[in-house]
Amino acid sequence: MILGVVSDTHNHLSNVEKIIDIFNEKNVGKVIHTGDITQAKTLSRFSRLNCPLIGVYGNNDLEEKGLNDIAIQNGFNYQLSPLVCQIGDKKISIYHEPVDIDNFM
Repeated sequence: MILGVVSDTHNHLSNVEKIIDIFNEKNVGKVIHTGDITQAKTLSRFSRLNCPLIGVYGNNDLEEKGLNDIAIQNGFNYQLSPLVCQIGDKKISIYHEPVDIDNFM
């Protein structure tokens, strides 16, 4: 499986559209966003992906209204950092800022 990884999109919609196009062209099997989307309208753009989106909220996402609603609405697996999950035969941890990494490893 090909994984796509993106971070700190910070509401740059034209870049988000390019990223989505690249991931779709490359037939990425799953996309991981490591935080700092900043606005719900930006997160909603990821609904154009041809694969699942998982990720964590970044420090610039914590006060934004509507992000969680958009994540739920689109079936995105999004939560506060860290997100520990299984992808294939690998267990991975997704962080935005790995300040407390020692507590999870």
